[in-house]
Amino acid sequence: MNDRKIVAIYLIGTFGITYLAWWIIVLANQVGYLKAGTVAFWPVYIIGGLASTLMGIILAIKTERNSSVLSVMRTAFNIKQPIKFYGLILMFFILSFGFPSEFGKWYIGIIYVFYMIFFGGLEEIGWRYIFQPTLEKHLPFWLASAITAILWAVWHLPLFFIDGMNKGSDFSMFVLGVLGMSFMLGAIYRISSSLWLCVLFHGMINAFSQVWKSPTYVNNEFVSSLIQTMIKISISVILVYLADIRKSVKLD
Repeated sequence: MNDRKIVAIYLIGTFGITYLAWWIIVLANQVGYLKAGTVAFWPVYIIGGLASTLMGIILAIKTERNSSVLSVMRTAFNIKQPIKFYGLILMFFILSFGFPSEFGKWYIGIIYVFYMIFFGGLEEIGWRYIFQPTLEKHLPFWLASAITAILWAVWHLPLFFIDGMNKGSDFSMFVLGVLGMSFMLGAIYRISSSLWLCVLFHGMINAFSQVWKSPTYVNNEFVSSLIQTMIKISISVILVYLADIRKSVKLD
């Protein structure tokens, strides 16, 4: 299977499943059905959320990266990684949240991590394990990360129209957050080749964003988020550049 076909199948499947499920919820909300949090809401919502994971698993097997669903899951939860790579995600975590002055809810974040790994983190089987590495075969890291970020943000778009979801959230702020996160996740995978570390970091960011706020650089929230995003992008690109140089030196 060539790379163009991999990208096409992944995007058609991921957007097709998610948009069908989540826009059904949006339409049903207009007549009072499938309200967020209700029993009927969850199955449809979860189906939409699992699209990236499902397509990632299918393509991992089709392209013979893995032999079975179990093999993909073993890769996704391969926690035995060098300490330096755990240090990498810790650095990105601190970059995202700083050092909170109050740690009163840190334990809630830790509890959330386990939940968010399964409902969020496993998206990485699709986005970072299959899609972005395929783009990187033909595009520079920064461009592949930017394209992935834009598509990833647009993939979430229906959530902003579901009653009770992302209430009061600004999509432009969300896009900035996704852009920075996409570069960090891309760097984590490019440097470590570990799907697990991407799954874990995604879960950590989703979990702690519920209890901690990102550092503020200026009074304007959008400008502050823009500055933070640019810092994340710059550090990610520099780290990937240095890692690539190191790999090329070893090969020589």
